Amino acid sequence: MAGTCLACHQNGCRGRRPGRPELAPRFDWVGKVVFNGRPENIDAVSVDGRPLKLDGRLVGVDPGCVVREAEAAAGRPRATG
Repeated sequence: MAGTCLACHQNGCRGRRPGRPELAPRFDWVGKVVFNGRPENIDAVSVDGRPLKLDGRLVGVDPGCVVREAEAAAGRPRATG
């Protein structure tokens, strides 16, 4: 049973991808994704038919550019109300 969990051993997962601990147990999927989900839990996202994330990677986004823009924005003064 080394390398497998007791539930998989007892129920015979047969090579299926195991669930993620942050999404267990498997009920209330909307709540699980909203409150416990992490970016790596999402493989693909499309909005209005346009893919924004495929195979776990953002489409058309340079992560280095995003980080530089975020750091630049963080250094600018913010308006206070």
